[in-house]
Amino acid sequence: MIRSHKWMLAAAVALVAVAGALTYSRTHHPNEADEMDPQTAFTVNGSKVVQEEFGIFLQNQKALTTSYFQTNYHAEYSNEFWTTSFNGEIPIVYAKQKAVDELKRLKVEQQLMKENGEMSAASFDEFMQDLEQENALRRNKIANKETVYGLTQFSPYQYYNYVQSTHYTNLINSLASSKKYRFSDTVYKDYYEKQKENYYNKGYIYEGDIVQNGISAEKIRLDLQAISKEDDLKRGLYATASKMQLDELSDPFPYQNGQARFKLTAKQALGYKSFEDVRSDVIKLYIHEDLQRQIADRLSNAVININGPVYDAVQMK
Repeated sequence: MIRSHKWMLAAAVALVAVAGALTYSRTHHPNEADEMDPQTAFTVNGSKVVQEEFGIFLQNQKALTTSYFQTNYHAEYSNEFWTTSFNGEIPIVYAKQKAVDELKRLKVEQQLMKENGEMSAASFDEFMQDLEQENALRRNKIANKETVYGLTQFSPYQYYNYVQSTHYTNLINSLASSKKYRFSDTVYKDYYEKQKENYYNKGYIYEGDIVQNGISAEKIRLDLQAISKEDDLKRGLYATASKMQLDELSDPFPYQNGQARFKLTAKQALGYKSFEDVRSDVIKLYIHEDLQRQIADRLSNAVININGPVYDAVQMK
């Protein structure tokens, strides 16, 4: 179960990824490594990442790292793979860097959450206890033939990101009703105007010809609201038309035991959802972008201190 008073903030899925330069030092503060407890692999602006936590994120990089080295260096997987240098790049060093980058962002987000009252400090052990309880709850629901939404069981990595995303959404909802973002509608209407094409466009109706052997085999009108979920052809053509220019021909596609192309001949805009209808969503989108700017700024200035012996002890399994 999620303990709403603690643990994490998210970069949800659909959130804008902000890259931050990794700034770290094993001896940024002369005595910091000595002051770290024996379970801490590194800190991000003082926030601890313990050995087990780091290991979870490192394991998540296994397939991605293997693929990277196979693609760029035609590397073959072997017992020596993780410590072999490929043109100066070593897989275990690469994977650890990626894991640190990911945790760096999560910790920066969590720090922002604490400042906004969305979470309080909690240990990684408490997080693992929450994970065990959540998985037990889901197992019991399945045994009792109750509905389980989402995954039937979480891995630690999946649950970390699930809780992170949940708390990020809670933060936005909380800020949306706070004085901090209680601006006049003029501010939000201006923002709506800048964002409406990407977020509040009702879409288009497309018209065109299915062309076979150089002639029009069928005229077709594509209105997404009128296309049934079972009509794969029209749904596919709608997606294709949305990327086309007028009078452009699509790539060939299967049609009536042969091949055909779609020629876009007309495009009718359906307009935009009104500000009044999406006002709440506009405010939340505004807050999300403001949070992302704050996170990006903090990432660029974040300081990571490595606890060498513990950091080095974490290896790929």
